[in-house]
Amino acid sequence: MAEVRMENELRHVLSLLAARNCHELVLADLANDSGLHRDTVANYVALLQALYLVVLVPASATNATTRAKKRPKVLFTDTGLAAHLSGASAAVFNPAVNDPMAGALFESLVIGEVYKQSQWSGRSVDIAHFRDRAGAEVDLIVEEHGTRRVAGIEVKLTATPLAKHARHLAGLRDRLGERFTIGLVVHSGSQTLPLGERLWAVPVSTLWRADPAPEVGA
Repeated sequence: MAEVRMENELRHVLSLLAARNCHELVLADLANDSGLHRDTVANYVALLQALYLVVLVPASATNATTRAKKRPKVLFTDTGLAAHLSGASAAVFNPAVNDPMAGALFESLVIGEVYKQSQWSGRSVDIAHFRDRAGAEVDLIVEEHGTRRVAGIEVKLTATPLAKHARHLAGLRDRLGERFTIGLVVHSGSQTLPLGERLWAVPVSTLWRADPAPEVGA
């Protein structure tokens, strides 16, 4: 009976995490929603991490600002699993529906792919997310060990990326100075476009190209 109870609790926690995919994790809230003790929830989250079903993307430690928040962000390594657990279907990507879940799933796909590639690329990097108390947010920060060079990534479910989509990347660039090598707005369109100094809009297909342009960290 105990094993059945643990299995049901684990499934419940996994479903609740799916609803938080690409959002900051607050263990106290997760414990409250699940009806479980905070320590029990923490153990289940650790188990899901060990199984590589969930990754907790840490908050940035780039010292970009002392006002940065420090909560990790939940990331499902399998976007299809996150969609299934959330009850999503292809209909959420219909522009006429304007379902916010579509943006979260697209962000999960992009960040998950960058995370996976960072594990086998041969380059020693840390990945993190950034959000300060004023609301400025960058979906993903990739920092290279040794050089401490930083690339920033924003994910936008749009086929028409605009300069305003890179405003938080521009803010991070200005804070970090020369450490900031490039900022990318990854979008669902097909064009690569300049958005400002060291800022580019690139299609999501760039993630699977052998010769991504522009080159990150060049």
